[in-house]
Amino acid sequence: MHPDLRLSNLDSLPVMKRRLAKSIMAGPITKQTLAEFAISAQTSRGTATSAFTPLFYFLLDPSRMPPISALDALDANTLSNLSGGFLALTCIVDARPSRQTFPDLWPRISSWSYYVFQHEEFLVKVLGLSSLKEYYLRMMKFLDHMSKLPSNQATIVSARTSHVLAARAWSYYSDQTVLSTHPGALLAISEIFIQGVVRLDDIFEGLDGDVSDLACLIARQSELAVPPSASQMDMDKFCYLVMTLSVVSQIDDISNSEPSHRHIVCSALLPQGFVRTLTIAGLTLSDISPAEFSKEYSIAIGLLLCVLQVLLEQDQGSQSVQTAVRCGLLRTLLVVSTWTHYDEAVVHYIHLILTGILGPFTVYYPVLEELEKVDALDIVHKAARLRLHPKLVEGWRTFGSAVRARLELRDSFHSDPAQCRNVCGSCGTILAKNLLRRCSRCRWEMYCSTDCQARDWRSGHRLYCALDHISRIKVRMTYTRKEYTFLRFLLHHEYTTAKFDIALAHVLRWKEKPDTWVFTAFDFRYFPVRVNTKDIAAEAFPPGGWGYVDQGTRTRMVAVLPTSKVAGAPANHWAFLLARENESVVGELREIAGRMRGGGEGDGEVGDMDKEKVREEVKKVMEREGATAVALEH
Repeated sequence: MHPDLRLSNLDSLPVMKRRLAKSIMAGPITKQTLAEFAISAQTSRGTATSAFTPLFYFLLDPSRMPPISALDALDANTLSNLSGGFLALTCIVDARPSRQTFPDLWPRISSWSYYVFQHEEFLVKVLGLSSLKEYYLRMMKFLDHMSKLPSNQATIVSARTSHVLAARAWSYYSDQTVLSTHPGALLAISEIFIQGVVRLDDIFEGLDGDVSDLACLIARQSELAVPPSASQMDMDKFCYLVMTLSVVSQIDDISNSEPSHRHIVCSALLPQGFVRTLTIAGLTLSDISPAEFSKEYSIAIGLLLCVLQVLLEQDQGSQSVQTAVRCGLLRTLLVVSTWTHYDEAVVHYIHLILTGILGPFTVYYPVLEELEKVDALDIVHKAARLRLHPKLVEGWRTFGSAVRARLELRDSFHSDPAQCRNVCGSCGTILAKNLLRRCSRCRWEMYCSTDCQARDWRSGHRLYCALDHISRIKVRMTYTRKEYTFLRFLLHHEYTTAKFDIALAHVLRWKEKPDTWVFTAFDFRYFPVRVNTKDIAAEAFPPGGWGYVDQGTRTRMVAVLPTSKVAGAPANHWAFLLARENESVVGELREIAGRMRGGGEGDGEVGDMDKEKVREEVKKVMEREGATAVALEH
């Protein structure tokens, strides 16, 4: 036995407290002696507090736990044992015993904590507590304190803020078997968050952004309803899913005021397989017949789609979207779209997932392939034949157009022999690799001639060559070659489609500000892709930054993707160097802009040049522009 558990340790207590402790251990335990002990323990400090440890050991003897059968008709002795055990747990927190390791005491504390969690509602009545909330608060304090005590089972990393994430202790000391055996304990911890016993804001502050334990707890609870190996949810354990969604939605409420919190929590949930769990749960709920469908199921579907939409918006979302599509997300959305008993929130979330996630994510080759495997176009055709809410009709139509267009481009991508070649980093000409020469320094950029290499060196590559090499290594680590090539292929398609409008926008910008830096973004978060051109100051592109401007043309073009997969890049942005206009083309465009200002050389009508004439001139210039391909910078 540990030295601190010896009965002789009580001798260090003052006389009155020593007599009280020994009388409790000698028995019988009365309500009066327990009340006196509670007051005595709460007023103890220092070594006197530690001296109560033998009494805690006695009160938490597992043999003193009343059997479940005895809870309906308690005699005085059983009630004393129950009250003594609960009081011991409370005193461990309020009296703050020594933080030394108690290998003999800890198993008793653990057993009693499981026990009281199992019978919380009954114990609230028996122990005379004012409410279930008070009970949870006491247990929250207990778990929070225990998270700061060393243990022979695991290392506990304590939170800085009091009452922050008591589930930390539980997640360390409970394995999956324990959670399955004592699900009431898990529900109790979840209820702590839902009832607001502990402010969720404190979780983020107290854990310094590390909410991995909270994510682990949420994932474990959801797995009680949808085990990792299951293909559908166990409807008998539907309550665990509801509790999980309630906890996450509470966190989401905080996220609305602090977006970074949403990113922190969802990033922690993604590795736990939470997307798969929610998708399978949604698919199971969608299979319920309308006659059996209840309001509770409708609320759960709304929460589920809300949480799923937030998860799929996170970085590395393309992998999560693949998982969701593979597990039946489209089928769930189609079935739920046909319901007549959903509220506007469900319509809103379905529309967001279709138009804000699934459609835009077709820029990622693996997602597009997964959509084809589940016959996405067939599902879209089924949706088109249904009488749906107008917003859902628009959502399915937009998603269907995106899938159809991207699949056609995918087929073109497969049939184009140029995809097996590479592109000149200056003029954009696509040639076989053996006809291009690499930059000897960064070993990434390739050129079709020494003239192109010299022009690229002068226009900015000299400044960023080594930095480009480092950043492009990151790109190759986060994208497969096929993904990278397909993205480049898509961007080239959008560029060639909008090339004339881009050139015209450049001319209009240079007319107003001849020395401005022009920034064009292809926003793939929408379908059709949005193309925006605007002014950006040179200092907005620091050396080595993701979007420095081409020194030769004073232009930069960027692909804005649904999520960022490039390490270190700002969220949602991926910078590309499109086919660089040659110097003569840039000169002609600037000359047109100069004549529009009335400051160029030539006839006197330049200041009043009509817009149609400008369009025609720009069109002629761009038709002579020979660059046709794109190359990734970073």
